[in-house]
Amino acid sequence: MEKIFSFIKEYKYIILGAILILLIVGGIELSTGRSFFGPDGKFGFWEADVWSSENSQRVADAYSFSHIIHGIAFYAFLWLVARRVPMKYRFLMALAMEGGWELLENSPIIIDRYRAVTISLGYVGDSVLNSVSDVLMVALGFYIARFSKFWVSVMLVILMEVGCLFWVRDNLTLNIIMLAYPLESIKDWQSVGHIAEKKEIPVKLYYYNPAKDQGPGGVQCTRAGLVAVDRIIPETTMPLTEAIKLLLRGEITADEKAQGVTSEFPLAGVTLTSATIVDGVATLTFDDPQNKTGGGSCRIAILWAQIEATAKQFPTVTSARFLPEELFQP
Repeated sequence: MEKIFSFIKEYKYIILGAILILLIVGGIELSTGRSFFGPDGKFGFWEADVWSSENSQRVADAYSFSHIIHGIAFYAFLWLVARRVPMKYRFLMALAMEGGWELLENSPIIIDRYRAVTISLGYVGDSVLNSVSDVLMVALGFYIARFSKFWVSVMLVILMEVGCLFWVRDNLTLNIIMLAYPLESIKDWQSVGHIAEKKEIPVKLYYYNPAKDQGPGGVQCTRAGLVAVDRIIPETTMPLTEAIKLLLRGEITADEKAQGVTSEFPLAGVTLTSATIVDGVATLTFDDPQNKTGGGSCRIAILWAQIEATAKQFPTVTSARFLPEELFQP
C-alpha cells in the first residue's frame, strides 16, 4: 500500500493529466449528443459479437485489441520523434493523440464512412463509455511497449492482429485499408458466415394534411393535421436515425398527394447529423447552413410536429429535443 501511495505522489500530475484527457473526451462527446452507455442505455463489460448492436458500446470488445496496438504504435512513434521528451509526458501525448482520434472517429463524417465502406453497416458511433475505455486501452498498450523488449511488442502486435483476423475477420490493418481504400473483395470475405440478406422493418413518417386541420379562420397549424404514412427501412440498431432522415427527404407518393398529404420537406441543406436516446429523450441534432428551418409560427409548428411524431413512434422515445436550439423557431 505504501508503494501505491508513493507512486501516486510521484506521478500525481501525470495521473491528473490522464484523468483530464478522459474527462475532455467524454465531455465533448456528451456535448455533441453521444450517449454514455449507447443507444440501449445499458452498461456492459464485454461484447464479443462485432455484428451486434452492442458492439462499440460496452467497456471492451474485439476492437479493444486494436486500441492496445494503437498504444504500442504511439510509443514507437514518440520514441522516434520525441525520445528526448520525458517518458511521462510522452505517455500523456499518446493519450491525447488517442483522444483526438476518438473525437474524429465519432464525428458524422467518419461514422458515415464506416457505414458506407466497411462491415459496420449499422454503426452509430461509440458510446462515451467505450471511447473512454479505448483511451485506457492505449495506456495499456503504451506501458506494454515501455516495459517489454522490442521483439515482445512486435510479437504481441502480430498475435493480436492475426488472432482478430481469424476470430472476427477484422483487425486494425483491415480497418485502415477499408477506411482509406475500400475493397469489395475484403468486405465480401469479412461477411462470410453472416446473414447476407438485408432485413427490413416498417416505420411511420408523419406528414401533413391541411384539410384535416381546419377551424375558425382556416388552417389551425396543429397536430390534428398530421397523417402517418407507412415506409420500409433497412433493419438497423438505430431506426430513429433512418426514419428521421427519410422524413427529411420528403418523398410523398402520387396516391398520398392525391389524398391531400403535403410536406415542406426536403428543406435545402437541412440534414440530421446525430440522434441519441437517453432516458426517453430523443436528442436530434441538425445542420441548417441555409437557415431553412425558420419562418412563421404556423410553418414551424407543423415542421416540429412532423419530426416529433415520427420520433415518438418508437417505444423508447417519450419526447424530442432539437439541437441547435435556435433551429425550428419562428
